[in-house]
Amino acid sequence: MTADDGSYIYIGSLNDVDADMSAGTIKDNFDGTWMVLDDGTILPIELIDVNDEYSLFTCTIYLNDELTNLRIKYDFASESWEMIGCWAGISNETGMAAKDIVKLKEGDIICPVYYYIDSESSSDYFLGDEYTVTSSTSVYFEYLPAADYSYSISIYDIYGNCYYTPDVTFSVDEEGGITFYPEDLGQALNDFDDSDNDISDDDIDLEYDADSGLYYFYDDDTDTYYFYDEDKEAFFYYDEETDDIYYLE
Repeated sequence: MTADDGSYIYIGSLNDVDADMSAGTIKDNFDGTWMVLDDGTILPIELIDVNDEYSLFTCTIYLNDELTNLRIKYDFASESWEMIGCWAGISNETGMAAKDIVKLKEGDIICPVYYYIDSESSSDYFLGDEYTVTSSTSVYFEYLPAADYSYSISIYDIYGNCYYTPDVTFSVDEEGGITFYPEDLGQALNDFDDSDNDISDDDIDLEYDADSGLYYFYDDDTDTYYFYDEDKEAFFYYDEETDDIYYLE
């Protein structure tokens, strides 16, 4: 997330991707939403474990003025989220890991901790707004507030080394609409230039269609909607006369 002063605020990681190892492709399912508390507070969650039954996330917070880690679990069978409690981590004094999970209770004060990098590449942490736990406290996914955001995919090899794809930057408007910056969408977007239709990448203002899961733009000159195929890294359009789709080279 990009702040008004040009700094970047890190809000975490998810595992909502589809990977085809045989084809060597990875496709994200990001739709512009993120985990929030029920008052709309964004939680900087980090994926720490995933198996056949659930995904486990951690979120650095202050709980009643004590630094700790809120554990949040997503259950695949029930398709539900659960805040299972707080884990204090590893003690700086003893080097021992905490054994107990502290359950949240009514009246507890939660304050999320955010990591940021400023415009001069210096990094630090800052505290978010305080939230008071109630009997109905919950977490869910909500559209991100209007701002610019960047994301990339992290890939781990069999030796534990991590690789990151180039960042892709997008903008979320007040209504939750997503617009991507063409220069960040890869070579197919950067080099796209269809002379027959007089379209260039400078004219592209991509929007996201939640029903189809595709990014698209509308060209006034040709009165045509062009959709982006992430697997083929190319645009295509539908021709009503032939009832077929055509890819642009």
